[in-house]
Amino acid sequence: QNACISACEKGRQWRLSLLWIRKLSEDALRLDEISYNAAISSCEKRGRWQHGLDLLIRMHGSQVLHHEFSRAGIADDERQTSSWPDDISYNAAISACRRGSQWSQALVQLSRLHEATVPADFIGYSAAISACADAGMWRLGLSLLHIMDR
Repeated sequence: QNACISACEKGRQWRLSLLWIRKLSEDALRLDEISYNAAISSCEKRGRWQHGLDLLIRMHGSQVLHHEFSRAGIADDERQTSSWPDDISYNAAISACRRGSQWSQALVQLSRLHEATVPADFIGYSAAISACADAGMWRLGLSLLHIMDR
């Protein structure tokens, strides 16, 4: 299932990735963070910020398969857990907001990332700064740059 959703992401087929997520959910198949992140990223690539945020919201607390990876990148352990978006999820959502010219939503998601105690990284900040810059909010972008440097 992840290979299909990832292929949709790479092919910029956001609608198809959402259909896969819906179908897998309806069939009671276990989705994992990789499934959600790939679908959010496919929405981001086409500027479908609303759908990306919908997936991010849906991901909160849903039962997903969580993988523990070894240093070699091989799944050592998998267990059913409540899902909470990770930095990849938030970064994709922030980037989707940027592509959709939604600078304020990008900032909301950056704020939620901090509230979720997920460490914000260069990718999330960079997308939020770019969203502000694209909207002519350069002072706000500059403020984010200063916060990021701390």
